[in-house]
Amino acid sequence: MSNRQSTRTICFECHSRCGVFIEVEQGRIVGIRGDKDHPISRGFICPKARAVKEIVYHPERITKPLKRDGEKGQGQWVEISWDEALREIGSRLLRYKADNGAESVVFGQGTTRGIPMYINRFLSLFGSPNFMGTQNLSGFPVIAGSVNTCGFSFMGNADYKNTSCMLLWAQNPHGAFPGLLLSDINTGLKRGAKLIVIDPVFTRAASKAHIWLPIRPGTDLALALSWLNIISPLVLAKPSMIALLNPFLRPCCTTSMESLLFFALFSSISAVPSVEPPSTKTTSKLFLG
Repeated sequence: MSNRQSTRTICFECHSRCGVFIEVEQGRIVGIRGDKDHPISRGFICPKARAVKEIVYHPERITKPLKRDGEKGQGQWVEISWDEALREIGSRLLRYKADNGAESVVFGQGTTRGIPMYINRFLSLFGSPNFMGTQNLSGFPVIAGSVNTCGFSFMGNADYKNTSCMLLWAQNPHGAFPGLLLSDINTGLKRGAKLIVIDPVFTRAASKAHIWLPIRPGTDLALALSWLNIISPLVLAKPSMIALLNPFLRPCCTTSMESLLFFALFSSISAVPSVEPPSTKTTSKLFLG
């Protein structure tokens, strides 16, 4: 009789947090499968999730505290107990705080899919506001920019499944956050939504796109300005739409001559030829709806 147990949980290998079932037998993971009832991932799992056994049971995985034994760079380490590691780290932190003040200590962490509340609590109790982590160089700047220009975060807030037009600009959902995005994108496409993909690489998303713009790397700004010169007069001509615009975009109106200049600039440095300016017009107007 098998003692295999199936536990519903989530994968934590990326921010998608796809729903999964972990199969455990005699205290060891023996399998993983997607949770088809999960409201976002709907059964999807990627290679990182399928590699759960390799990650957990890899022979080189560090599972106990190691203390350097020798000079830096020699790669010599000795295993110590958790109690010894906590005592040594704690005594050093208290010494630094007593000698130089709590703010002399900077705390850093790897990715934990955000800043855990226990880190904030520890910083408050210790008395240092100094914190750094991978998110400072990764998702947070993108999210902050998205919130301040568009009013929402790019992660999980776009209503792909109910929109009439999707724009994937330098975004490859099949390779980045597939469990978070793909289900809603596919649902939207089935409902008849149009898909615009802007990417120099012909990705899987580009293969499904109604319009694919393979611009040269580094020419995104030229395309954005071309779009802005087409869209802004159309939007500003409709008072009902002005209220929905980010305040930064409201003053942006242009003449037809300026639009032609931007078309010339864009086509000269991008992969979209100047003999086909309607592609830019068509794409921007399709996005505007």
